[in-house]
Order: sequence, then structure tokens, then C-alpha cells
Amino acid sequence: MIAYAQITPLALPDKTIEAVERWTQPAGCLLSVTPFFPRSIGLLLSERCDPVARERFLNALKKKLDWFGATIREIVDLPPDPEVIRVSLVDAVASGATLILIAGSNAMDPLDPFLLASERAGARMERIGIPAHPGTLLWLAGYKGVPLIGLPRCGLFSQTTVFDLILPKLLASGRISPEEIADLGHGGILNRDMMFRFPPYERESAP
Repeated sequence: MIAYAQITPLALPDKTIEAVERWTQPAGCLLSVTPFFPRSIGLLLSERCDPVARERFLNALKKKLDWFGATIREIVDLPPDPEVIRVSLVDAVASGATLILIAGSNAMDPLDPFLLASERAGARMERIGIPAHPGTLLWLAGYKGVPLIGLPRCGLFSQTTVFDLILPKLLASGRISPEEIADLGHGGILNRDMMFRFPPYERESAP
């Protein structure tokens, strides 16, 4: 299903229908469908992540990206050194990555090495913190037209985080607007009742 609308009353005044028509005319349509672009993804990972947690995270992430037809081109384990991270970020974009995932950062710490490295590289910080839970500590930035997604340590494994809501948008259009981020606050408690908003990773991979 792409879209669904339901009018509860048995009848609507003409002026209501006409107002909707006027509202949608400038856009040319009420709804547009954009395909997922096969992006080349670079993953910068904190080496502080223990091996078991690292493997668990990579398995979960691969399952999600496979669903969209996206692939990880490179995984780089990095020390907490802003300069080393900066060089890796610049190199990843220069080598052709069109989306960078940064795993293990701490958005609440202004001295977090990943945040410092992004700033030193010249990345434009777009959002620190998202109005939805879990995933409130996720951050977004852009570097030379390439989106950067900062994933907090505490949200690397769950399938019901804000990451799963913004990933489809970034894979389709390469950006998400401040207005779209703010809209995530509506229904922002991402519990089981909100599962209809998430890609059906498990359902489609089950035998």
C-alpha cells in the first residue's frame, strides 16, 4: 500500500473538496513516489565497541540495508582521535561514498571525537537530537553533499528507532528537511503500536 485516505462523513461540502483541489494544484499532485537510490555507504565505527557488540550491530545494519538494496562499501574502525576520524571521513567521501554512517558517537558530549572530526572536516551540522524515542540522540550533518548520520551507542541494535524512519528518506532523496524531522515528533514514542511506520525487515526475510 502506498497511501490511504478515509473520509468519515457520508458527505462533504463542495467548498471542502474545492479547497483541497486548490491546495494540491501548485504541486501538480497530492502524492509522489520516489525509488530508493542504490547508495554506496561508508561506515565509521568506534573501536571502543567490543567485538560481540560490533558483530551484532553489523548484522542488524546489513539486514536493514539489504532490504533497501544498499551496500556498505567500507567499514573503518577508528580510535577516539578527531584528526584520524577527520581524515577517514574525508577519504570516504573522496572515494565515492554517498552516505556516511557514524556509529558510537555521543551527541550529548560537545567534545565527542566524531563531532569534533566532522566540524574540522567542514561538515555542516543540521540536527543534534531527533524528537522521537528511541533515537533521540541521533544527529545529522552534511559534507560536500553527502549525508552523515551519527548513531548513538545506546541505539545501535534496536529495529524501532528514529534511524529506521529517516533512512528510507535519505536513501530515496538524499536529504531530509527540518520540517520533516520536526514532524517525527508526532507519534514520536516508537513502541509496538508504531510498527506500521517501519520497513518490514523481519516479515519479508522470514521463510
